[in-house]
Amino acid sequence: MKPTHQKDDHAVDAAAPTPVGARVARRRLRQLGRTLTPERWSGMSSDEDEWVGLEMQFTSAAASGNDQVKTIRIGDIIMSVTPANNPEFVPEYDGHLYDESQEMLRHLRWMMQKDKLRQDMFLIGPPGPLRRALVMKYAQLTQREIEYVALSKDVTDADLKQRRELNGGTSFYVDQAAVRAAVNGRVLILDGIEKAERNVLPILNNLLENREMALDDGRFLTNKEYDSLGAEANAQRLEKVSDRFLVIALGLPIPRYTGYPLDPPLRSRFQSRDVKSPGFDTQVKQFTHLVGKKVDRDVAERIVSVAMVLGVTTAGDAADGNGVDVPEFPATVDGAALILRDFRDVRLRFLLDSLYPYPLLPTCDPEQRSVIDATYHRFGLLETPARGVNQCPPGYHIIKIERDSATLQPLTVDSRHRIYTALVTFQHDATETRHVARVSAGPNPLGPAEFFVETPYASRTFAAMAILHTTGQDFCLLGTTKGVGKSALIRHLARNLGYTIEYIPLYRDMSSRDLLQRRATTFSGDTVWQNSLLVDAAVQGHMAVLDGIETLGFGTLTTLQRLVHEREARLPDGRSLVGPKRYVKLMEVQGWTREQMEERGLVPVHPGFRIVCLARAAASGGGAGAGGEGKAGSWLSPEIAGMFRFVVVQSMPLAEETQVLESLSPGVDKTKLSLLLKFANCLREDPDDTIKLLSNALSTRQLIRICRRIAYFPNENLHAAIHKVSLSRFLPSLAREALETLMRENGILLDAMPVSIEDLKIEVLPNRDSPTHLRIGSITEPIVRGSNPLLVPRVVFHENPAQTEVLMEMLKDYQLGEHLLLIGNQGVGKNKLADYFLQLLNLPREYIQLHRDSTVQSLTATPAIKEGVLLYEDSPLVKAVTKGYILVIDEADKAPTYVTAILKSLVEDGQMVLGDGRRIVADATSEPDDNVIVIHKNFRMIVLANRPGFPFLGKALANMRNDFYREIGDVFSCHAVDNPDMDSEMFLLKKYGPNVSEDLLLKLSSAFTDLRKLVDEGLISYPYSTRELVNIVRHMQIYPDEGISRILQNVFDFDQYDQASKDLLIETFQKHGIPVGLESDFNIKLGQSIDIGMPVLTEVWKQRQGEATGFAVEQAPIAFRGGWDLLTGKKWKDLERSEGRSMTFTEQLYNFKLPTRGEALDIVALEDSTLFAVSTTPVTLHRVHPNHTKSDSIDLYEYFPLQRAPPRLRIAVVKTSGTMRYLALHNPSNNELLCCDFTKNTVVSVVLKGLDPVNSVMVKSLASSGILGMVTKCIYTGLSLYISVAINVVLSVFYQEEHSCIAVLDFNTNSQFTVRVPVRVGQLFTIEKNYWILRDTLKGKYFAAYASKTPQWIPDVIEPFDVESPGKFEPVEVVHVADFEVGNAPPTRFVANKNDRAFASMATNLTFASTTLASPAPTEIHTFMRPPGEDARNMYANLKSVSTYLAISKQYATIHPLKVGLEWIITKNIVYAIF
Repeated sequence: MKPTHQKDDHAVDAAAPTPVGARVARRRLRQLGRTLTPERWSGMSSDEDEWVGLEMQFTSAAASGNDQVKTIRIGDIIMSVTPANNPEFVPEYDGHLYDESQEMLRHLRWMMQKDKLRQDMFLIGPPGPLRRALVMKYAQLTQREIEYVALSKDVTDADLKQRRELNGGTSFYVDQAAVRAAVNGRVLILDGIEKAERNVLPILNNLLENREMALDDGRFLTNKEYDSLGAEANAQRLEKVSDRFLVIALGLPIPRYTGYPLDPPLRSRFQSRDVKSPGFDTQVKQFTHLVGKKVDRDVAERIVSVAMVLGVTTAGDAADGNGVDVPEFPATVDGAALILRDFRDVRLRFLLDSLYPYPLLPTCDPEQRSVIDATYHRFGLLETPARGVNQCPPGYHIIKIERDSATLQPLTVDSRHRIYTALVTFQHDATETRHVARVSAGPNPLGPAEFFVETPYASRTFAAMAILHTTGQDFCLLGTTKGVGKSALIRHLARNLGYTIEYIPLYRDMSSRDLLQRRATTFSGDTVWQNSLLVDAAVQGHMAVLDGIETLGFGTLTTLQRLVHEREARLPDGRSLVGPKRYVKLMEVQGWTREQMEERGLVPVHPGFRIVCLARAAASGGGAGAGGEGKAGSWLSPEIAGMFRFVVVQSMPLAEETQVLESLSPGVDKTKLSLLLKFANCLREDPDDTIKLLSNALSTRQLIRICRRIAYFPNENLHAAIHKVSLSRFLPSLAREALETLMRENGILLDAMPVSIEDLKIEVLPNRDSPTHLRIGSITEPIVRGSNPLLVPRVVFHENPAQTEVLMEMLKDYQLGEHLLLIGNQGVGKNKLADYFLQLLNLPREYIQLHRDSTVQSLTATPAIKEGVLLYEDSPLVKAVTKGYILVIDEADKAPTYVTAILKSLVEDGQMVLGDGRRIVADATSEPDDNVIVIHKNFRMIVLANRPGFPFLGKALANMRNDFYREIGDVFSCHAVDNPDMDSEMFLLKKYGPNVSEDLLLKLSSAFTDLRKLVDEGLISYPYSTRELVNIVRHMQIYPDEGISRILQNVFDFDQYDQASKDLLIETFQKHGIPVGLESDFNIKLGQSIDIGMPVLTEVWKQRQGEATGFAVEQAPIAFRGGWDLLTGKKWKDLERSEGRSMTFTEQLYNFKLPTRGEALDIVALEDSTLFAVSTTPVTLHRVHPNHTKSDSIDLYEYFPLQRAPPRLRIAVVKTSGTMRYLALHNPSNNELLCCDFTKNTVVSVVLKGLDPVNSVMVKSLASSGILGMVTKCIYTGLSLYISVAINVVLSVFYQEEHSCIAVLDFNTNSQFTVRVPVRVGQLFTIEKNYWILRDTLKGKYFAAYASKTPQWIPDVIEPFDVESPGKFEPVEVVHVADFEVGNAPPTRFVANKNDRAFASMATNLTFASTTLASPAPTEIHTFMRPPGEDARNMYANLKSVSTYLAISKQYATIHPLKVGLEWIITKNIVYAIF
């Protein structure tokens, strides 16, 4: 715009032949022509673009003696200019607004039209400062006073109409912007219409339409003339609305952008104008004008082209719904021009990155980045940054920073503060030319920040921040992840420039008013407004750090647009912040003094004031939109992107991160450091989303914490440290497995020498009566003396290994000066651990408990009313900070995250603002200040929180962002507190219930362990903890006569109405033999008791003396081969052991299921109750622990390769000298034994020599004497093996059915004996080692084989038996002979036969001694017969009955495979039948 001034002595002749008049005449002729001959004028445009060559002309009255503008003309529109009554309300737009731009002149001409018509305006268009600047320029040109209101979702009707205040005990109302504008005839600017709640703006409808409004103080605004009413008007309290009152609204188009759509009644009261960015040539001219004369126009054209192309691409995608939705480029590139003006050789890609950070962020998907890179490449701006670095460096680095000594520190325009400057010397990376810039600085000494390691990446980032600061622009540090060093970089910049940082933590419920001022009361009860830290920083020239702008609510941050762009803001108390240039101009033009400026509420902004924002790119935040939270990164809207310049901060390259960690952790083990960094970079570079989730836990901040622990405690295990910082206990199982796999692949393994239970002891030295030191494990710490005993907790704590280890880890972090976070499920002992820790060290504490209604104010101060005055008392937090106590914050996860987020500033930066305006700082200031609280050196925090997720806070709040650890957990040293392991839990339970049965305690602990597993698997939601278990045991201890089922209901009645959880609970407790009492049925199902009567003689066996036939015995060494390694003990897995007497009382004690996919083949047991079982698919040997709670599966695939039919293996335990030597697996198909030595962990193979190449049978009896032995019974159910009973017996020899060869292995002498008998063996019973019973397969006759010579024990003689059956009985085939004798007069053994009508039989005189007598006594078979009429036929003839003798209980068990199932018969005077 190029205005033309005219001085007029009289008046302007409107009829003079001016170019404007000619254009008006031509336009009217064209309109007439369209009416008369429309076909001729159909191709002509009626758009206002025909207004070309517009100029702005001013006229001023010379008679007045000054150059005061009287009128302004644009085209054919003339507007009279009236001097303002309050010049401070007339904006001063100090900047170039596309000068000589016809687009801007057309907009201004339209606004003049609407103003003359008294029509309210609505300027709609894309985000950016253009619409607001246009209004400010119009108000400046026409000398109109304005009232500016930045709307947001927290604006209420009181912010627009009237606000109630208190003064001197009297309530009164203060007019707000809308009322002031209406009464004083000002322009009311409503900026951000789309951000206000829809129920707020309708209060302005009547004011817009009829210029009327009822006020809260009883007045009524009206546009009618009421001077003639006189006293009546005063009585009705009428207030005249000025004729010059005008409303101009600024808004974004909805739904293209996020926000609330316009209410139709409100929309109908506005005249709209689309204000878009100017054309290409106009923007290029603007850019070149800002840069200066030496600018390369080609550079300007390329940068503007990128901006326009990406803007058009976004608009097109939004319109048609096709293509890639590329984030919108900011509407103005003036910020890049300012950088290029001062740094001519800056890299152009750096300019784009500072304006448009989207392609550098992890939220930008590959398709979006491809479109953006293609645009950059098209205009030659796609520069490749350094490897591993996203943002392009500026091309300059800083040589030195020094105080500007050439000038004295001048005062600010209000003479209240000093202005400090510094000289920063930049050097270009390529040309090495130097550039010295005078920049704003602070009063503090210049120097680097403490503990800051300036790596090359940090230096480049520091130079980028310094360049933006030099050009006077506010910027935002945008972290790709948390913990990348944003706060450290800001501290480094502030320290180097001497700035005082005002650290302002932001949170989601922070209102736009809170950013500027907060309401308070004086001691007299008057309401006042207190400046926020942001306003204090603006006035005093400090650096305001807005931490967490992504958390602010929708539209809150954008209310600061005027402060950011123009350094002006209207405060809630009625005062105004104005820029220093405008402040000086008002004083000079109006001739006002500083006191008069202050009376008018004008406060100058310090020229050194800067705003720096910190944010995380991937956060969804609270500013995603009117509807709530959006996708990750949605908070970075085009409107916010246009407010700041951006510096993207990411994780450092590997070498630089190594440098930082070594510098901050001197003495760290370099091997561990190398493994740690290799692993961290592996996580960061992995494209998998699950792995990326894990990488967030290993930020640079966490790596520093790990390295400090490794340096201070050399024995610290890296594997445990990574699990600790990642809280792997609460990760999903998939993520936890991925973490473990990656650590193993990167060489990070479990500690080979973990802390032993014996070393986990808590010792108070020298004794508890006169303590001086505390030792937990190997960590020693002095005990504090002189503490307030009333504040030191005293708790009942039963020490146990698991929780003692947690206390030791807490003590390590305490020694390192860390603040602690204990996170875990409810009832795991977090409070107990914290209190006992403080008790041991004699540390006083302050306690605060948070809840869902906790606020920032309640956390920092406690409001109280005394004598009608609102006061703020010190909260426990302030007391702990002041006196050096330990602050325990309980239930931190219950409060909204934005409340507890302010703890981050206290922990990390040592700063916090209290509710009464006081500030907590880490270091004392040079001058005493009552509003400053210095953190005591002994102050620490212990924060307690539940793990994130359901069921904490309930289902109604499941969608709330309540992940305390995700937001600020990494500033604490975190400890995942879980339920104690079973050994530790049993230790606790014995302390609480010393008189409760240990077996019952073990069952309860096992049941609760299983319930916790169900929680991890997601089958039940409530995490049952040790707290509930302790309560149950305490009840049992005090009331031992009360049933366990009733006691359990105290805990589990909560689940009565959740059928799914209820069923799982019943099933779990039934498994452990505990009746839970949740309406489950308890019954008794014992085996049927049958009176078997007296045995009946059914058979008599007599030896035929004199018909003995001898046979040869061959002896040879056992053929061993092999000696291979046996991998054992590495795959122990817990077994699901189910008790058999929980809800149904039966003979079964318990059962469990082995982890096998194939068929179970055989099982054996040792004296210590260890079980061995073998299964197929693939062949696996299972070793079950003696307590039958876990098993070790040993793969034997290499010894038994997969075949069409799996080998039918049998197991025997071989003992020598009373101890197990081998566990032998017999493969019948190839006559081979696989012998496993669990003492040496080796495997050998034994080949049975002399047998024919057919299947062999192993008879087990004499294993205890080194000749093999062992028999057990198992039940087969599908592919699973259920174990019920296992019994040890003795003897084994090998034979082949229908063959005459028998092989005997003697492992005492490592010899094999081969025997060839003169009969075809159908069955062989080894009664004693020198006495066998054989059955001939041809005639079914029985033979006795015995040793005829001493000391030979191998039978070498065979004699036949004559079998007789007295009475009606017939001889029946014997299928089993017991291994033990049950009587001595005569010697008796139980036998089983194929008699379907018999329960069981007993054989007398079946011994070697009877055989060697001169007249051997006959063997008699006595049988217990079934009752007449009972159908006991064997329905499965292909299966054999199995019997065994129970030596301890002296009972004989027989299993018959009947039609209805497996029948067990246990006899000792009576028979028990179990079906």
